[in-house]
Amino acid sequence: MDEERDVARRLTIELVEDVVGVRIDVTSPQRVDLALRETHKGFAHRNRDFEARWLGAAEAFVRGDEGSRERSHPDSLFQVTVSARRGAPWDVVELRVSVPGDITGALSGHRYLDLAPQSEESRLFAALARQETVRLRWVSEGVELLYRLPREQRDYWQQALATNDTRTDEERHARYEEMLAGGHATLNELPFYQRVTPRRPRRTAEPPASPIPFLAKRSGGVPSARRPTIAGVRLPPGRRAPDSLPSYWISDEPLEPAGDAAATIARAFAETGLWPLLWPWDEDPAAYLDQPIESDRIDVIDVEAVLRCGWDRLTAHPAGLVEPVGPRFPGLAAGSLVDPAAARDPFQLAELLSVAARLMIVPCNRPADCIALIGGLAVEVDGAEISAVIRSWEERFGAVLVAVEPSLATLAITAPPGAPEQALAAAAEQLAFCPPETVEPGTLEQLASILVGQADLPSAARFPPTLSASVWPVAWYD
Repeated sequence: MDEERDVARRLTIELVEDVVGVRIDVTSPQRVDLALRETHKGFAHRNRDFEARWLGAAEAFVRGDEGSRERSHPDSLFQVTVSARRGAPWDVVELRVSVPGDITGALSGHRYLDLAPQSEESRLFAALARQETVRLRWVSEGVELLYRLPREQRDYWQQALATNDTRTDEERHARYEEMLAGGHATLNELPFYQRVTPRRPRRTAEPPASPIPFLAKRSGGVPSARRPTIAGVRLPPGRRAPDSLPSYWISDEPLEPAGDAAATIARAFAETGLWPLLWPWDEDPAAYLDQPIESDRIDVIDVEAVLRCGWDRLTAHPAGLVEPVGPRFPGLAAGSLVDPAAARDPFQLAELLSVAARLMIVPCNRPADCIALIGGLAVEVDGAEISAVIRSWEERFGAVLVAVEPSLATLAITAPPGAPEQALAAAAEQLAFCPPETVEPGTLEQLASILVGQADLPSAARFPPTLSASVWPVAWYD
């Protein structure tokens, strides 16, 4: 599908004025029937009959068969749509074009119009809103379609123009940023918007009272290069995200071995302030993560209070779930001796060196903060609370965040509980904060035995499959 995506990415849509009136010009880098033919050659599974039908439709379009009659707007080949915030007047206009035979939509194009009162595009669109018809011209194909524009549609366009007449540039820019942050538009679809991307301030932090495995006194900045080099590691192509105020960099494709590269970058964390995380999920983080949460939110969270609330919820269930601890939350487990020198290779400890995953680079002072900074884990639990609890585990058990995906964070534990009583209290924390998918009498003791290394994961496990004394999956279930 790369051929189709490339055509769509470079296709342009413009309002043009001539002696007849305002028309819309669509310019594609390659004639669409030729692009479709090349795309079919790359299909892994081909169906000649379907391909011939799709290609025949595109070839008929290029011959001008679709231009032999007047068409009514909108239809499958051309739409002008208006939108607005909920309950607000129309304020945004989008143009969409497509061609017959493009069943994937990859050869179609769409973009928003600049309706700022002094812009040339706003002037042209105002003239178009007064026309009863419009010509849609595909320049590379030599095809022109004539559309009749219903009065009702043009009234909506004029309302959007009128809304923008009363807005300041700052208000328009705020609207564009909302669209970008919400995933309703990309910068390519707002070609007129000259964005000044704000930079997050680099944050300084003092070491906590208890030593932790990894600390950067000054956080780094989100890598801006398409292919940055960090700690001598040349990374694959990637991008900054989210668009509205980038808080991390992520590779476009999985890297193999991702854990090996992450381990090298992690060793330089104290100097770079850039922490690597593995994203093994197939889909892009932007489809799941919320807006970034600043580290200051983490500082004020009472971890013991968060865990106590979770424990109280468990005690409302049938008796026996919280035995042998009982209904009263036991408080935070005693910590182990955390030796930063022993935590040099958390990705190796978590057995992630050879995995294939996308690589995230997150500027931070300590790895636990990454959950909040990337926008949480797509769960109901607040991202700042997750980071706060992991901070506490950093200080008491040498926990190191090494991988994230929707509803799951993976921690390498460099200083696990060493005694049964300590393990039971640590298991109580996990049960309160991120209980297994199934909790029943005996779960707490079984979890404690695993955390202290006295038991292996049972074959009929109700726990995440990677759980061990040295790897804690922090997971939530629907």
